[in-house]
Amino acid sequence: MNKNYNELNILAAKHKKIFEKYDINPGVFKINDNEYYFAFYKRRKITGYAIISSQSSNNKEEYIEAFKSLSRYYQYSGSVIKHAGFRAAINFNSFTTVSGFLQKVLTNLQLSPENRAIFRKGLDALNFIINLQDQLIKDYEIFLTRARQVESGEIKFITKDLLDNVLNYLSEFDYIQYTQMTTQYNNISTFKEIYNQAKNDQEIKPFMDEAAKTYLGEFTISKANLQKNIKELTHVPNLEQLTKEEHREVARKTTVQNTEKFIEKHMKKLRHPKI
Repeated sequence: MNKNYNELNILAAKHKKIFEKYDINPGVFKINDNEYYFAFYKRRKITGYAIISSQSSNNKEEYIEAFKSLSRYYQYSGSVIKHAGFRAAINFNSFTTVSGFLQKVLTNLQLSPENRAIFRKGLDALNFIINLQDQLIKDYEIFLTRARQVESGEIKFITKDLLDNVLNYLSEFDYIQYTQMTTQYNNISTFKEIYNQAKNDQEIKPFMDEAAKTYLGEFTISKANLQKNIKELTHVPNLEQLTKEEHREVARKTTVQNTEKFIEKHMKKLRHPKI
């Protein structure tokens, strides 16, 4: 935090109730040279909020705008960490292992045109998903670097540009996750055909080790789980028919709408300023 941290602690403590603990979030919202900080109070869970400033600002509208803007940043960033962070940490051995198996078959065997097309379709789908995962991980690391800079105070101010930047990452991650899942879902029948051939074709079988067999088998029975996950990411009807930019715009609007509802709901917990 800055050199006014002790003063900010005194201000935050004024709004603390008995048995509560409080903390002051990193990130400052600045309006008309007035700097505002976000304090929150908790027992076992969060019980209240306060917007505090070491400057002598009595502008209630500025305090409210600071509450909304800082809340947006924490909600947007929290959503990225919760969803994209989880996705970035997924073990992708199943995809790379099966991809390697399919590549070996296509490289070493003279398949019929029909079978080659099936194996190629499966390989292309897996490599597409893997490439999207690589992009997600790369972008998520960039996002985390920025978030850590806010947390450390290296980036002090939460600006509209920063909020827009986080929303851009969030919409990109939403698109990647949805595209990965729908690609896998749309190729379940392809994986089933490959799995059945690999089990029964004496030329293909030697190329499929136990790991590839297990993972490929899992791909064939993933329909229900993928349907559930895709449904959670489906913001509007016919989402799969949208372009990437259209999808990202829908994701942005959905996030903004949900966040504004959250802010409206939690405004009643704001202890300073009084609403």
